[in-house]
Amino acid sequence: MKKFKWWWGIGAVIIAMLIVSMVRSCRIEDNYSKLKGTYEEYRRIVEADAKIEDALIAKQLATIAELDKKIDSSQQVIADYKKLITLKNTHLADLSEDLGKARTDAERVPILTAMVDTWVEKYGVLEGVVVEKDKQIADWGRKYAAQVEISDAWKSKYEAEHTLRLSGETLNKVLEGKYRRARVTSAVKKVALIALAGVATYQFVKGK
Repeated sequence: MKKFKWWWGIGAVIIAMLIVSMVRSCRIEDNYSKLKGTYEEYRRIVEADAKIEDALIAKQLATIAELDKKIDSSQQVIADYKKLITLKNTHLADLSEDLGKARTDAERVPILTAMVDTWVEKYGVLEGVVVEKDKQIADWGRKYAAQVEISDAWKSKYEAEHTLRLSGETLNKVLEGKYRRARVTSAVKKVALIALAGVATYQFVKGK
């Protein structure tokens, strides 16, 4: 009777080892499945958001390119205005020299009239420069706003991808643990089966 209980005790221990190994394996499998599901769902969200952000970045880059063209064009207009201002200044200098040489009011009046007209024209050109400068300031403001949106989009993409990478690393660690646990479980099963086979063989031989 004692021997009978002893063999049953060994069998119970072996079965308990198998049950514990299987339970632990199921828990790891369940945890892995949950993490994998969360990871896949987040990955789909990240990919969808990335497409939106890429489209936004492309749009803002196109906006910046157009604004650069406008600013360059405006800069050329200002350069032409400055050349015109230089011509007006030269003309004013010539008129001033002619005025100094004039001896009568009849000579001075047309020169003074021409100087006034030239000053009016120069003032108009200067106003044109101011208008173009205001346009450039507005375009630079729009460029800055577009660049801010691009920076925010890149930051959002980086943070999402960083979070996804960390999630992937966590999933990989669980997978590695699952692999190690599977190896241990497999080893336990082998030992248990060998032990059971040994017990069965012993009982069979003993029975003979």
